Amino acid sequence: MMIKRLAAVALLAVFALGTVSPAITLACEGEGSGGDLIAEPSTLDFGEVVAGTSETKKAVFKELFAPVNIKETIVFDKPTYELVKDGCKGKTLQANESCEVEVKFAPTLQRTETTSASVISMSGVPVSNLNLTGKGKNLISITPTAGLEWASKEKTTKEFTVTTLTEIEITAMEPNDKTDFSLPETSGCKVGLKIVKGSPCKVLVKRITETKTGQKLFKWKYKEEDGTPVDGAERILEGK
Repeated sequence: MMIKRLAAVALLAVFALGTVSPAITLACEGEGSGGDLIAEPSTLDFGEVVAGTSETKKAVFKELFAPVNIKETIVFDKPTYELVKDGCKGKTLQANESCEVEVKFAPTLQRTETTSASVISMSGVPVSNLNLTGKGKNLISITPTAGLEWASKEKTTKEFTVTTLTEIEITAMEPNDKTDFSLPETSGCKVGLKIVKGSPCKVLVKRITETKTGQKLFKWKYKEEDGTPVDGAERILEGK
């Protein structure tokens, strides 16, 4: 403390001599709570990431002026976002020095998830923030993707296979024209059924007329794990 006072007295003496412009400002190091610690980029945008998978991105924190003593980096909204690497933890950054963090986005739902990460100083004060945003995209596969087709006068039962990377619950399922097609009771996929990753189910579709049907649609709806209703992708049903 005595050294700092002596330095201040000496600087005032220099001002008095007129050798230094009085417009100069002083930044005291104090406890190292930070000057201007900025995140580059200011926002980590993960874009669309398939629910049940993950993506990792990096950001850099750069100190512009006063030294900053960093305790750690914390990420909110776990476990959707997770700090994979904290290259800033325990570091003291001088002016123009930087450190790097790595964040993982692992969505489980089909929606946009927004939160932030904060760099905390040794005194427990947040000294910089990093915005985090990303959108979960549920990958549901219905095969065959082109739909189902019956030959002329063919009255048989064919099937779709439904798979998902997250848990969903079927809430509605039917052909848009029930005079040409029906769903037998033996279908594995039923309204109220919950489908989970690794457990595909079969949708049986039966043609019940020999007349040419033209293109009809198989339509269905489901709920995400959090209860969000979703209209499933339609598939074509056609009898020649």
